[in-house]
Amino acid sequence: MDDALAILGSRRRDDGRWSANRAYPGRTYVPKGRPGEPSRWVTLVAQRVLLAYPD
Repeated sequence: MDDALAILGSRRRDDGRWSANRAYPGRTYVPKGRPGEPSRWVTLVAQRVLLAYPD
């Protein structure tokens, strides 16, 4: 888990949010974000992971 958490931390933006890496094709149940722009959903999931696995 340490490697995965390190990757998650390295992808955090300077403003504390995470960006979408790419748009997924087809129908999704959450709003699609533009790659490279901050994403509310990606940030929410990343923060929940970090809360579940504190340092």
